[in-house]
Amino acid sequence: MIHSMGSPQSRETPRSLIRLISFNTMLFTALVILMLGSIWLVVEVRDFQEQFQNFEKALIEERRTSVEDEVLRALDYIRYSERRRIGLVREEIERRVSEAHTIALEIYSQYAEELPKEEVQSLIIEVLRTIRFYEGEGYYFVNDLSGRNLLLADRPEWEGTDMYEVRDAEGKKVIQDMIDMVATNGAGFLRYRWSKPGEEGDDHSKLAFVRYFEPYNWYIGTGAYLEGEIDKIQLEVLEWIGRIRFGEEGYLFVVNEAGEIVSHYNQDIISESLIDYRDMEGTYVIREILELSQRSETGGFLRYYWEKPSTGKEAPKLSYIRGHERWGWAVGAGVYLDSIEKEIAAARGRFIAQTRNRVLTILLLYLVGVGISILWTNAIKNRIQIGVERFVDFFQVAADEYLPLDEDSVHYSEFRRIAAYANRMVHDQVLARKAINESLKEKETLLKEIHHRVKNNLQVISSILSLQADYVEDEEILEYFQESKGRIASMALVHEELYETESLAEVDFDEYCRRFVPTMINSYSRGASISLRFDTEAVLVPIDVAVPLGLVLNELTTNAIKHAFSDRESGTLTIRCRCEGEQLLLAVEDDGCGLEAGFDPAKSESLGMQLILNLSQQIGARLSIESEGGSRFLLLLPLDGCA
Repeated sequence: MIHSMGSPQSRETPRSLIRLISFNTMLFTALVILMLGSIWLVVEVRDFQEQFQNFEKALIEERRTSVEDEVLRALDYIRYSERRRIGLVREEIERRVSEAHTIALEIYSQYAEELPKEEVQSLIIEVLRTIRFYEGEGYYFVNDLSGRNLLLADRPEWEGTDMYEVRDAEGKKVIQDMIDMVATNGAGFLRYRWSKPGEEGDDHSKLAFVRYFEPYNWYIGTGAYLEGEIDKIQLEVLEWIGRIRFGEEGYLFVVNEAGEIVSHYNQDIISESLIDYRDMEGTYVIREILELSQRSETGGFLRYYWEKPSTGKEAPKLSYIRGHERWGWAVGAGVYLDSIEKEIAAARGRFIAQTRNRVLTILLLYLVGVGISILWTNAIKNRIQIGVERFVDFFQVAADEYLPLDEDSVHYSEFRRIAAYANRMVHDQVLARKAINESLKEKETLLKEIHHRVKNNLQVISSILSLQADYVEDEEILEYFQESKGRIASMALVHEELYETESLAEVDFDEYCRRFVPTMINSYSRGASISLRFDTEAVLVPIDVAVPLGLVLNELTTNAIKHAFSDRESGTLTIRCRCEGEQLLLAVEDDGCGLEAGFDPAKSESLGMQLILNLSQQIGARLSIESEGGSRFLLLLPLDGCA
């Protein structure tokens, strides 16, 4: 809608460019800082969550590793104690056999030449028979290498019998193995199941040492029952395990095959069968412990509830369980999970405090950044405002007095260049006015000069836009600069035509079209091969119509060059300018892609189309659009020169 010139109340108050720039700059800076701060905050929160999760996993894994190491250390000690004790037993029975061998050899040496062989052998047997040790459980036995028994203090009824085929409770051929060992190595150890003096059954574990007695082709041996030795080892091990403590409330425990706790920090439950004990969640704890120790050779972890030493109440516990197969033990150690949860809660508090401090820091930096942005923007705004006010004052004064602007009073180079050109315009206007006042005869020359100078000044402004465009990287803004230069060129050419023709009031629009359109093709064709065709005739157009008509021609030509052949390498552009009756016809036609279906120029948001409509209305022209085999814009306006 166009308002007529009237009172100030009838016109809309324009917005302040300086305030707009200032506000937008501060808003943009605040939004950028806020966006960066938000991104940083999101990263911090994610980092906090990741660090905390890693800490929680590491802490639990550390506790799992700790209890597993304690159990493995206990099992290593059991194996070490067993090996050490068995080693002592081996040394002892080997020493006993060596003593028997020495006794037998001494008797043989002393009586072999004096007494018959049978008597010497009987003397050796009877001497060895009387020797007992290990509280009566230890004795000697003698066999020849054919398997015939000569001495067996535990089973005297077998003496003199052939024992070569005798097997122990596990089916092992004990005598044959001893004979093979002696025949091969002269001596050696053998483990088997055998009867025990004073006790029933023949399934007692025994470790024996035998040695070859060469004079009579015998082997002499003795052994130790390991059951008593294992009992001693177990007592020693359980005492050692019972003293172990780790962490705040960590301890080892041992459960035997019967479900009895044989080692525990709570002495009251030792030797008590808890096979049917269930925790607060109904878990049969001891059964689960035994099952886990028997199911996996490498053991595993078990969660359950158990009494906590510090509180005497059940608390969640995670234990590592592993079995000792030979003894039927389940050895375990655990950590109370509520203690871990306390550590995790403390760590969470530390992480939250660190994150809070970082958030406060970024908030402070944000406020500082916004403050600096406001100060910086205000400083620039003030300098720009001073420059603008200088120009406002200059133009107000120059309208009547033609006083130049002090170029040093403005701050920016762009303002100084505009000031220089404005001063030149003032100077030119002063000279032109002086010349007009001096001589009316020179009116025509002076008017031409004015047109020439206006054309030059418009070209200067176009050059300024070109220089300014060198500092712009945004393609859309560059296109705006290019379009503005085209519009300035269309107006400049009108003044150039007036300058170069005899008439100072009318422009030959045929000549105008032929000079103007090729320059537009060179500027906008972007490599496309566009053929130009003119269907024009000489038509004189008044200057008040020529300028808006030239702008319309610029917009129509630019639009056709830029859009009609955007997807083609070549095309034809036709310009028609001629009188039809009392009207001037100006048409711009192309054989390009045509307009979109349903195109309505009144609804177009394009600045160019708005200019076309407004300028057409301004000069009283009627615009029609066709889109068949391309696009065709026709402008018909009443013109006295066509009458």
